[in-house]
Order: sequence, then structure tokens, then C-alpha cells
Amino acid sequence: MSPQEFVEKLMGLALPEERSAYLQAQFHLIEGRDYEQVVNGLLRQVIGLMQSNAAHSIDIAELMLEFATRTGDPRHRAVGLRAKAQAIGNGKGLYLESIPLFEEAIEIHRQNQDRYGEALVCLTYIWALAYVGRAQEAIARGERALPILQENPDKVKVAHMYNNLGLVKNRIGAYAQAFELFSQAGQRYEALGGDWLKAIPGVENNRALALFNTGDFSRAAELAKRAITLADSYEFTSTKARALHTLGLIRYFQGNYNEALQIYNQSIALHTNLSQEQEIALCKLSKTDCLLELRQFREVIKLCDELKPVFQKLNFSIERAETIRNRASALVGLRRYVPAIEALTEARQLFFQEKHWLRVAYADLQLAICYRQQKRVQESIETALQCADTFAHHGLTLDASLARLVASWGYVSEGLGAQAAALVAEVEATGQASSWARVRYQVSHLKGLLAKLKGEKQQALAQLALAAAELENLRGNAMIEHRVNFVEDKQAVYETLVQLWIEQGEVAKGLEYVELAKSRTLVELVRSRAEAELESYARENDPDMRHLQTLRGAREEKLRYTLKQVEAAASDLHVNIAEIEREIHTLEEQITEKWHQLLIRNTQGPRTTPAGDVQIQTVQAHLDPDTLLLEYFVIEDQFFVFTVPGLATNQPVQVFPLHVKPSQVSQLIQYLNLNFDLVAGGASPNGSVLQNAQGYLKRLYEWLVLPIEAVLTPYTKIIVVPYASLHAVPFHALYDSTHYLTERFAISYLPAASLWRFCKETPITTQGCLTIGHSFHGKLPYAVEEARHVAALWGETAFCEEQARIRDLQSLLSEVRLIHIACHGDYHDENTLFSGLMLGDGSFTTLDVFGLRLRASLVTLSACQTGRSKIGGGDELLGLMRAFLSVGTISLLMTLWPVSDESTIFWMKKFNTLLKMGKTKAEAVQLAQIEFLSGTVYGSKYQHPFFWGPFLLIGDNGIL
Repeated sequence: MSPQEFVEKLMGLALPEERSAYLQAQFHLIEGRDYEQVVNGLLRQVIGLMQSNAAHSIDIAELMLEFATRTGDPRHRAVGLRAKAQAIGNGKGLYLESIPLFEEAIEIHRQNQDRYGEALVCLTYIWALAYVGRAQEAIARGERALPILQENPDKVKVAHMYNNLGLVKNRIGAYAQAFELFSQAGQRYEALGGDWLKAIPGVENNRALALFNTGDFSRAAELAKRAITLADSYEFTSTKARALHTLGLIRYFQGNYNEALQIYNQSIALHTNLSQEQEIALCKLSKTDCLLELRQFREVIKLCDELKPVFQKLNFSIERAETIRNRASALVGLRRYVPAIEALTEARQLFFQEKHWLRVAYADLQLAICYRQQKRVQESIETALQCADTFAHHGLTLDASLARLVASWGYVSEGLGAQAAALVAEVEATGQASSWARVRYQVSHLKGLLAKLKGEKQQALAQLALAAAELENLRGNAMIEHRVNFVEDKQAVYETLVQLWIEQGEVAKGLEYVELAKSRTLVELVRSRAEAELESYARENDPDMRHLQTLRGAREEKLRYTLKQVEAAASDLHVNIAEIEREIHTLEEQITEKWHQLLIRNTQGPRTTPAGDVQIQTVQAHLDPDTLLLEYFVIEDQFFVFTVPGLATNQPVQVFPLHVKPSQVSQLIQYLNLNFDLVAGGASPNGSVLQNAQGYLKRLYEWLVLPIEAVLTPYTKIIVVPYASLHAVPFHALYDSTHYLTERFAISYLPAASLWRFCKETPITTQGCLTIGHSFHGKLPYAVEEARHVAALWGETAFCEEQARIRDLQSLLSEVRLIHIACHGDYHDENTLFSGLMLGDGSFTTLDVFGLRLRASLVTLSACQTGRSKIGGGDELLGLMRAFLSVGTISLLMTLWPVSDESTIFWMKKFNTLLKMGKTKAEAVQLAQIEFLSGTVYGSKYQHPFFWGPFLLIGDNGIL
């Protein structure tokens, strides 16, 4: 039997036991002179299988060792040991476990004075050494082995050594040397031709990674894409996955955040199919960098906590330290500075032990950022400048630029403009820094601030506009939910632009930048109601969608069980409820993660806001002459209010400073809510309780409305666009010592002025009413009565109790102009995706709402706190309001605080009666509130604002 036939027979057997049995039975057919060919044939199989099936590769390596036992030749055993070490290390990533195998193989070759055999072992041994923290030893061994390999006619081994030495150099930060070694390897593989061309995909990916590390992103991206194409053509799944990882890194640094996350997820999926634990972990570690930039700090912490023990097990000390560093960066973002500094110090020590000075500098740069946040400015500047010197010494221009920018921010905070300007000039002088969007944005922002300090307002406006444009591009490269947090720490650009335009007398221009700074994702969702991200809900054959639905079903089941336990007052209540709540919390985290994965996957390309969406004249064109829009904003911790009349009035847009801070408003709102809690708890709503409430509302009036009283006089309708803590202020209930504001004006609200034209232009259906009522297991009996009354008023039948199942009524929801839901509301502050309405089919959450398609003129959510939202970055309102507006309704009637079941039914009866009479939505709200507070119908019982004040109209204020 020929050696080739023997190897083919062995490889044709499915199970290791079958192959072992065949080897034992047929070994005698192989002649001694053919042993070497069998060993080499099996070695080729091991190497080939490492790309697609590492476990099978290890099995064949074990077979080589069994074959060596039968030949009795120690050299054959050395080759088998080398093969197994490669399969375990390169295939499975278990480099620490591979080290003893490599060392035994080297010892065998030394005993046989086989220098060439030892050099062959070093080919792959050096990569294992580098990964377990012995990089300098790896380089020394590789450089000693290279001339021995060059003496041999088999030149492919020389190409292998160049490539592997390049990998080690890249790992220790010698990126230019690494690129040169990879290029040498690629040239040799191309010269060899034939099957050795299959090595090119891996080499091209290595070259891409080296170029990426030097900051040459464009060339790196081309090489990574070439590697992916070549790997695909050879069906090298593992190489393709690694090249995708590299391309993800490049896209992240180019500011293409969502594309980077999409590519990372593709790479992780491929590595998962190959059971490559180390590659999965490495890709997830890179993913945390992108998530840090998007300010997804809690997700970063969760991922780092998952990765740290993996790298500990793999003995990847550098990657473990990087994991600790990234977790610390997330802690800085959450303003947990003390544990962040402790973690950064730990990471720095680990890098120091590895003598990886570049990574020591990266850790120090994070410390510099942390110091600045702690107001330790001088330490921050000194540390950042030391890092800049280290990066510059290693030729890392971009990293040096970033370090100089950190120092520049420190100088600006200290008023040292000249020093900051000098550093910014150094960054600009590199030229290469312009390829990094994050650097471009900071350079423009700093130049704008420095020009402002020197009184050069036109130059400041120009530079800050460039910074805002860079931000808009970066923001558009994130998926819709990630955009919220991304802008959280970047509002200062918009604030300064607003301030400068106001100083220039261009108030309307300043207001346009206010609009760019708030509720942007909501405006984008409303503008594109058929967003691809949300359309994923309709794809029930999508396995990711099915998984999401399974998780949501499990959460609903847990919630129902919890409610039953509470109602039954079970003896083991304290044990069961706590345990189930933990399970529910875990499910909510999993649901959110899967939802975000769907959004990342389905987002197509960058999205930016059209200029027309934030032109104030577009808003004014849709305002009636009797309507004034008030838009609030914060500049340098002080509220301002813009007054925006309709174009037909020929009146200018004006701005007024208000001498109140957001923190003052927040404190007063807390006092007002405590007053409401007293009434909800049964305290008399009259006397001192009412007087105290009126006192708080009067103070708010004096802060927020009195300075613009003269402007309000000609108008009968007001649209309020709040900001920051003002979202919790019931403007309609503000009190001027004699009257509440609702007695003078029909008041409605908008999250952003840019939404106004969409409220006016969005097509709606012209008939039909769908009314739903649920008593929350008998706790809210008036809710059902309210639903039935509203339904009867509009000539419809209410869906109540067990029939109150929105998921069964979705087809009807899209066909009616009026939707009225009376039930229990559940506000979920920690994760507003799970704020919801308790109905017959369980909790109908914010996430469920995103799956609806509505054409309603009005959706009334008659439940507790339905209008309460969590304020995210960029003044984004997260909760039910945002969800309902994004899926098609043009107005919402919601509640700011917990409402009385009894009084709400009377209020809703009056409101709907007025709508039926043809009153506008804003007028119906106003007149219903006036009837309550006047006491003419219900006496003094419901005059306290707690009863009539929670209801607010959001969106369109016209007729139904």
C-alpha cells in the first residue's frame, strides 16, 4: 500500500477509534522507507483542518503520535508533538497547553542534533510564546531559526517564519517592522505559487492589521477586504473571520460604528461555529472599544466581566489587562472614579510586567482622562503629555494626537489658551490625524473654543460648526438606540454655538442648533416610520426574531406568576418573589441585548438629519397666528427660553434668559411631587396642602413664564418644548397667584419643535375608535367603566378585561383615528423598554409599541405616569411617549404622575365629550381642566392640581 493510499484510508474513517484500529491492523503494509511520507501526509491534514475543524485536527495529531510509537523513530514523535501543539494552540487558542508539547519536540531534535527540525518547531512555537507573555524570547528564537531555514531548499518555511515573526512584532507594538515582515512573507508565497498562494489571505490580513495599528486606515481596509475575498474563495472560514475582525477594527476607528458592530458580530458568529474560544474573546474585546465610544458603559462592563476569566484561563495576560483597562474606562464614563483608577493601576502593572510600554501608555492616557474628570487637571496634563511622547517615539501619530488633545482640554479648563493652541497646532501639523473622525471633531471643537476665548466670534462659529458637522456624521454612523448615549457628553458644542448665535443677534439660527441638540432620534424615527430597524418585528421567520419572542414570552410568564403570588399572599412570598424578580431582570437584559443586535444588524448605512428638519421657518410655517411655541434650553447651567411665533404674525423669534438652574427646578419638582403623594395617600386636598402646591407652582411660574409674560399676551394657544428637568413640569398648572396657566391658554407639548411639521403633515385615518379597559385584577374598577363610557360615546364597544388584549387587536389599531386605553401603568426607570400597560394579555411594553403601525389622530393612555420618560443623552425622552409617536400617532394624551382612578373617569368623560362636540384636542384638555379646578361641577374635591393636572397633550393640538 502506498503512503498516499494509507493516509487517504485513514482520513476516510469518521471516528478516532476506527482510525486507530485501522492503523493497528494495516501498519505492517507500510514499508519503513515510506514512514516519512505518511508522517508528512498526516501533518498536512492537521494543518489543513485547523482552519475549519480544530477538534478533528487534534485527533489527527494524536494519530500521528500513535503512528510514531509504532515506527519507534523519535523524530516522528517530534513532528507529531509539533502538529498537536499547533492544533491546540493555533486551532483552539490553548497556547499555554501547547508549550510543553513544543518544548518536548525541541528537546527530541536537540538530542538528535537536528538543527533544522528544531527550527521547524520554532516556526509556530514563537507565536505560542508571544501569547503567553514571552514575546522577547519568541523573537530571539525566531531570529536564530531564520538563517537555518534559509539554508534549506524548502523556501516555504522561510516565508512562514517571516509571517510568524511579523505576528510577534505586531503583538509587542513594533508595527512598522511587522508590516515589513508580513510583506516579505507575502512576496515569498507569491514566488512559490501553486497551493502556497492559499497562504496569501492570512498574510494580507496580517498586513492590514499592522497598517491599521500605524493609522493608515484606508490601505488597511483595502487589504482586509482582499483577505476576506481570498479567504472566501478558498473556503478558509477561520481566516475570513479574522479578517472580518480586522475590518471591524478599521471601521470603528473610521467612526463607522454600526458597520463595525455588524462586522464584529459576523466574525464572532463564524468563530463560534468553529468553536474558537480565543478568537471569540478577542473579537468581543475589540467590540468593547466601539461600545465605549458609543457610551454603552453597562454593556462594556458586562462583556469585560465575561471576558476576564476567559483570558485568565487562556493565560493571555495582555488581553486580560486590556479587558481590565476597558472596564475601567466604562467606570470613568459612569463617574465611578475611585474603582476606575484602581482598575487602571492594575492593568498598568500587568502591561509593565509584560514590558509592553505602549500599552502602559494607553493605560496612563485613560488615567489622564480620569484625573481631568476629578479636577486633578495638572496631573492630567502631565500624564497625557508623557503618553504623547511615548506614542510619538513609536511612530504612532494618531495616538500621540489623541494624547495631546487630552492635554489640550486640560489647558482649556485652566484658561491656558496659548498652551492648548500650541498642542492643537501640533496635532494639525501631523496631517495624518485628519483621517480619524474623533480627532477631527475635537480639533474643530478646541479651535472654536480658543477663538471664542480670543473674542474671534466668526472664527469660533466656523470651527464649532465644523465640529457639529463631524458629530452629525459620527452620530449618523450609529444605530438608532446607540445615538442617544453617543451625544450625552458632546452637548457643549451645541450649547456654545447657540450662545454665539444669540450674541450675534441670529436667534433663529441659534434655535436651529438647539433642535440639533435634542430628541433627535425621535425626530428621525418619526421622519422614517418604516425604519428598517423596526421592520424586523414583521419577520417572524427570522431566527433572531423568534429568539426575541421566546425571551419576551418567558418574561411575561414570570410576571404573571409574580402577580398570582402577590394576590395569593403565599407563605413563601419573600423567597419566591425575590428570586423571580432576579430572573425577570436577567430576561430583560437578554431581551434588550437581542433587540439591540437586531437593530445593529438591520441598520443600513449612515443616517443624517436633513437640513429641513431643523429649519425654524419650517416650524413657523405650520403655526397658526394664535399659537406661540416656547422652547427651553440650557446654556452654562442656566435656562433660556425661545419664543417662536407663526410666520403669518411677522413677529421675530426671540430669546430670554431665565435666572434659574436645572437643579433648582428639579428640587422644586421633588417638593411638588411630595405634595401630590400626600393627596394620593389620603390627605385633605384643600387648605394648607393646596396652598403649598400653589406656592410651588407659583415659584415655577415666576422662574419659567413671568419673564416672557408680555410676549404671551396676543396668543390663546401655547406649545411648550421643555428641556432637561422641565420635562417634569406641568406648565398648564403653573400659578400666577390668581390663575393657573391653563385658564388663560390651551397648552400642549412637544419633545422637539422639529416634530411639529410631522404632526401636521402625517396622514391619519379619519374614523373609528378603539377603546380598551382593564381593572388590573379588580384594583381599578373605574378603568373598565371609563373605557365603556368612552366607547359608547363614540358608538363603539369597549374591549375590557380578558378581551383587552392588544396583541389580538393589532389589525384594528392601525385602522382607527382614536385609541383610548384605561388600565394600570407601570413605569420602568431602569430600562424604559419595559415601561408598559397592564392588560388582559400581560404587560404591553414600550418594546411592543415599536411593533405597531398606527394612523391615529389621538392615543389616550389613561394610566399612571404614562407621560413620564427617562431623559437620555441629547435630551432624548425614553419611554412610551417616544414609542407611540414613532409608530404613527400624531398626538398623545398622557399622565405625568400617578392618577386617581375615581377622578380620572370624570375627567376623561368630560374630555371625550368636548372632543365629540368638535373642540380641538388642546381646547378639550383646557376646558376639562378648568371644569375641575373651578369647582362648579365637583365642588372643591378635585380642585387640587393632583386631580386635574397630570394630563398633558403631546403633539398635534388640532381637531380630532
